[in-house]
Amino acid sequence: METKKKQLGIIRHRADLRPFFWVLGVGSLQFCAFYFCDSVESAIYSALALFIPQALVGPISHNHAHYSMLKPKWMNKVLEVLMYLESGQMASKFRLHHNFGHHLHYTDPKKDTSTWVRSNGSSMNRLEYIFMYFATYTYRTVQVGKSHPALLRQFYWQQFFATAAIGILVYLNPLNALILYLVPMLLSWLVFINFTYDNHIDLHSKDDYEASMTNTNPLINFMIFNNGYHLAHHIKQGLHWSELPEFHKSIEHRIPEHLRPVIVR
Repeated sequence: METKKKQLGIIRHRADLRPFFWVLGVGSLQFCAFYFCDSVESAIYSALALFIPQALVGPISHNHAHYSMLKPKWMNKVLEVLMYLESGQMASKFRLHHNFGHHLHYTDPKKDTSTWVRSNGSSMNRLEYIFMYFATYTYRTVQVGKSHPALLRQFYWQQFFATAAIGILVYLNPLNALILYLVPMLLSWLVFINFTYDNHIDLHSKDDYEASMTNTNPLINFMIFNNGYHLAHHIKQGLHWSELPEFHKSIEHRIPEHLRPVIVR
């Protein structure tokens, strides 16, 4: 009964109305800019205006990969392609790399797909981490996918349709596709990777309550859809993002004070 109260139409959780319409709104503005911009200058100005809203789709895609927003599966798949065109982050790919590659092994540098630890045990600097994450992302996704063939096939099909969509955009208007889609997708993805650096850096503990950072700043968490509650998310990754603050309060006494809050190093 409680679960049904949280639902609203095709939305699985009422709190997802905001991120759902955010994705639709950003996608609509992005396509309108693609269609109507008739000069390089107007396309660049539009891309700059849309960049922060697009980058904020990254945390939405992350949350969706853990707890999908919509009831119909096919609608989720379409939504995931749209989020990919906005943020460069494919949910089906992220599920393999992040949910199974990172969450299950984040305290083991040898298995963690998002590891920040060098082979000699020292910590990577920020740029090194971003490069390694980005450069190995697809390879590590496929490696994890070998143990989850159904999810791997899902990623292949979804990437096929997303690439086809990009191909159509490039065919229709190569320059606008580059300025309003390809470049922002890449930069948004790199921004997301950059912020994940602060989640675990220098925390070598095997204890789940000492292996992640937490940022409880209300404004920041409003903007990034509670992705600041990273430790709570690791303890209970299947919990809906809107319920993380309450869950955090229930475990806060177990979290060392120096691990909260952290905004950026």
